[in-house]
Order: sequence, then C-alpha cells, then structure tokens
Amino acid sequence: MQLTSTFTAGEVQADGRFYVRETHTASNGQVIQPEYLCDGTLDPQLVLEERAKVIVATLRAREAARLAVVGTEVPWTKFEYLERFTPAERLAVRARAKADPVVEDFMELMNASGGIYPSLARPGLQYLASVGILSFDRATEIGGGA
Repeated sequence: MQLTSTFTAGEVQADGRFYVRETHTASNGQVIQPEYLCDGTLDPQLVLEERAKVIVATLRAREAARLAVVGTEVPWTKFEYLERFTPAERLAVRARAKADPVVEDFMELMNASGGIYPSLARPGLQYLASVGILSFDRATEIGGGA
C-alpha cells in the first residue's frame, strides 16, 4: 500500500496555535484528511510522517482481513436447506436414498453436519440431477448458484 501525504498549516490564531490539515492519499484512491490544532511544540512534518505509518499499517491490516474473508460461505441450517427443495423433490430424494447408497451417503452427510455449506452440497445435488431426481437447473438453483 502506497501513501502520498502532505499537510497545510493555517494562519496563526490569537493564542499562537494554528490548524494543520493533513491529506493522505492511498494508492487505492482513499483520502484521509485529519485536522488538528497545533500549539507550535510539535513539528507538523513529524506528526504527518508518524500518522502516515499508522494509516499504512491500518490499511494493510484491513486488506489482509478482507482477503481472509473473501469466499467465506455462510451455511444454511438443515431446515433452510431442506426448504430449498419442493415437497415432491424431498420425497423423491428420500425414496431414492433407500435404494441408492450414494444418495443415502449424501443424506447422511447432510444430517451429520452442523450446517449445510453450499459448495459442499453441490456435488450431491449434481448427482441427484445425474440420476434424474432433479434437473441440472434445479440442482444449481437449490445449491445457491455457481
């Protein structure tokens, strides 16, 4: 993350203090403009440099956090997942599970989980489509797309 930083000092006030306005522009276009009243004991350039370090560290930490959550899936509850099927589809899946060990295993995995993650459910849904219980379009719709 690159940062370009400048400051401007305002007119000296009656009490000897002056406003300082910093402008920090990040390489992503974000602009941060803190202002403060300086009493003359601080060097505004040093304050600018120190604030720039903090801003860069904060922006890097936020970017790292954002990258850590990209692709995060929020699971459905089992009830929410089952509601995505029509009643006829649910009955067809249960009937098929009695004779098809692959569907039985899929159902067992779904029942054993604490939540249903769309990416983990999609292979089972595609199998249900391949054996004619669902259309491929319905399997995609139930699985949340993709």
